[in-house]
Amino acid sequence: MLINADLQILQFRGPTGAYLEPPTGKASFDLLKMAREGLMLPLRATINQAKLENKTVRKDNVSLTQNGRTRSVNIEVVPLKNLKERCYLVLFEDAAKPGRDLSPEPAASEPESPAPASKKQESSRVAGLEQDLAEARDYLRSVEEQQEAANEELQASNEEGQSANEELQSLNEELETSKAELESTNEELTTVNEEMGTRNLELNRLNSDLTNFQTSTKLVIMLLGRDLTVRRFSAQAEKKFHLHVADLGKPISNVRHHLDLPDLEAIITEVIASVRESEREVRDKDGCWYSLRVRPYITLDNKVDGAVLVLVDINATKEASQEVIHTRDFAEAIIGSVRDPLLILDAELRVQKANESFFTTFKVSPAKTIGHPVFKVGDGTWNLPRLRKLLLEILPRQNSFDDFEVTHDFERIGRRTMLLNARMLVQSPGHREKIILGFQDITTRKQIEVALAKAQALLGLHAAKLEHTVARRTKELTVANRQLAATVISATERKEEYRTLFVESEAMQKKLRLLTHQILTAQEEERKKISRELHDEVVQALVGINVELSALVHGNSTEVRQVKDKVAQTQRMVEKAVDSVHRFARDLRPAVLDYLGLIPALHAYCRGLAERKKIKIKMTAFGGVEALDSDKRTVFFRVAQEALNNIARHARATHVHLTISLQPGAIRLEIADNGKAFSVKRILLAKNNKRLGLVGMKERVEMVGGSLAIESVRGQGTTVRADLPFTPGKNSK
Repeated sequence: MLINADLQILQFRGPTGAYLEPPTGKASFDLLKMAREGLMLPLRATINQAKLENKTVRKDNVSLTQNGRTRSVNIEVVPLKNLKERCYLVLFEDAAKPGRDLSPEPAASEPESPAPASKKQESSRVAGLEQDLAEARDYLRSVEEQQEAANEELQASNEEGQSANEELQSLNEELETSKAELESTNEELTTVNEEMGTRNLELNRLNSDLTNFQTSTKLVIMLLGRDLTVRRFSAQAEKKFHLHVADLGKPISNVRHHLDLPDLEAIITEVIASVRESEREVRDKDGCWYSLRVRPYITLDNKVDGAVLVLVDINATKEASQEVIHTRDFAEAIIGSVRDPLLILDAELRVQKANESFFTTFKVSPAKTIGHPVFKVGDGTWNLPRLRKLLLEILPRQNSFDDFEVTHDFERIGRRTMLLNARMLVQSPGHREKIILGFQDITTRKQIEVALAKAQALLGLHAAKLEHTVARRTKELTVANRQLAATVISATERKEEYRTLFVESEAMQKKLRLLTHQILTAQEEERKKISRELHDEVVQALVGINVELSALVHGNSTEVRQVKDKVAQTQRMVEKAVDSVHRFARDLRPAVLDYLGLIPALHAYCRGLAERKKIKIKMTAFGGVEALDSDKRTVFFRVAQEALNNIARHARATHVHLTISLQPGAIRLEIADNGKAFSVKRILLAKNNKRLGLVGMKERVEMVGGSLAIESVRGQGTTVRADLPFTPGKNSK
């Protein structure tokens, strides 16, 4: 059997019933309690010897009584090593030969034997008793040794107990002290718990406030840790950056965004390292503008624990700002290109701006003009009481005046006659009113009128034929003047249309910001200047006609024969002037194409055409087209302009789809309509249509290395495709 150090049986091996039997009373696996009669003492002695010597111990011929019979057994105890606990293997074997019974038979049945047999039995019994006595002595000796060892251990344990008792008393005193401290600590913890409860309520309120703040502001906000991992984000950031709850704790490099900002991580790292805010304007793949603000995340103890990323939509503001810049530059370009002198005065009638024509006409310098009162400019040339009164009444009464004639002997340019015109410039709220003062040199006109009057006085000296010819020429000139007057009236009507459009836009201006109001005002002034420019072209044509009349009147008798030729030449000049006016209005280049790009220019043109012709125009544009050079973008615009005009005039279409897309090695402009079809081959091959309409579109595209294709199918409409060569680069989107 296998036992442990406490003599408890762990395992049975083989038939052990001849040596062990269950004890009476409470069940137990104690080896000594289960040993049969005669085995307990030798078994205990053998096990103790094996424990002390830590080696195998064997004891032979141990007497065992079972059912009134005595037999001899051998006991062997083997200590086991390399186990988690101390164990022993106890082995039993019979000492007698099989079938031999050493126990005496009962006395009643024993026959009387001779005396030698009795002596032999007695001697064997004595030997057995001596053996039992030796075993008892060994057992007693081991018991005494164990008793002495136990006494020593008890004495040591007693001393240790006394020491432990003293330590326990000391620990008891310390525990009492600790108990008092714990009670005090419990009171403090109770107070802290109450404070924590209050703080939790405040924290919940702050979290609710923060959530409502993020929801109501509709800002794209993202909180990042020092390791550039996503800590928190708003609902708008979830949509803009395609975030999910699973993205919390992930690095910002794993976040997919559509911003043109490859160095986003470097910007955030720089903000955290320098503890400085960074702000820049970025665009997304759709061309919308945003203001990216990155600030360091500062804790309550003034430590940097990450960064705060805020994305603000400034697309409308950016477009308005670009429109303001464009309008300003466009206005300055128009003012600079106006041939007549022009001044911008403030409320104190000081010169704020003058065009180049003013300095050239009156031979004055900008240093002696800008910032000076208008009455002191040019050595007080314009210090006229009537002019001063008219200018002072413009702003208070919102008046204006036209054709105020001034004749003066200028020191540098001689005697000149000028017509002065003044208007109040409409300004947005918060800006002071201004006055625009224009000058028109009519000296030549006056001289021509005087010469014409003199010529008319000399007409009576000519022959009747010349008088008749002049009368006929005068009639023709009257017709020409009426045509020119009609042209002037047309320009005036266009001016009135612009003014009507401005009045209709006032309702929209109320909803826009101050910046938008200023843009619309500047646009209206630009339209007035364009109208004035058209008027000037017509006036110049009239001056040319008057010069020709003067030459006709002053001709001698030899020149009378050339009257018909002069009349025909004058008619051609009138027709040329009319054509010049129309060409100037038709070929006027949209400035938005140069300042904002092709896509905004096409948007503006399509919107205006759709409103005028009641056509639904859908536009889809590839943003990378802005990477083309100016000539190619101009070609695309002119092709689109011509195609849309043809659709509006001839196709009778209701829907138009304009698409700019990226193709292999090229960018394609495609304009498709659902109008009526036509013969493309006949149009393109017609020689008399060269450089006009579709033929002109084809030549424009081919001049920049592109190709143009036109398809027109009955019942399906017409499609115009223009391909220009393009290699995608780092600036294309």
